[in-house]
Amino acid sequence: MTACAEYPGTTQFGGSISWSGADSADSFTIFPPDNNGYGEVLYTNGSTPPGGTYGPLEPGVFTYQFVDNVNEIINGSFTILTCDVPNA
Repeated sequence: MTACAEYPGTTQFGGSISWSGADSADSFTIFPPDNNGYGEVLYTNGSTPPGGTYGPLEPGVFTYQFVDNVNEIINGSFTILTCDVPNA
């Protein structure tokens, strides 16, 4: 599940991702936009909690990877959208 990031022109980003259903043997890694799962790592946890949240994140398409205790790898992506313009 993702939450949108602040509207452009503000000073902070508010996007985030949350997960559930992991176990402590899982390793969970988040990679930044345009990284395609290589190089820079935004978040990594080798003893992933069953559920959690990570952020703040800027708008963009991020990739992630779960690796379980038998080295089964699950790759995917998620998009952090820009929040709608607030009402004036």
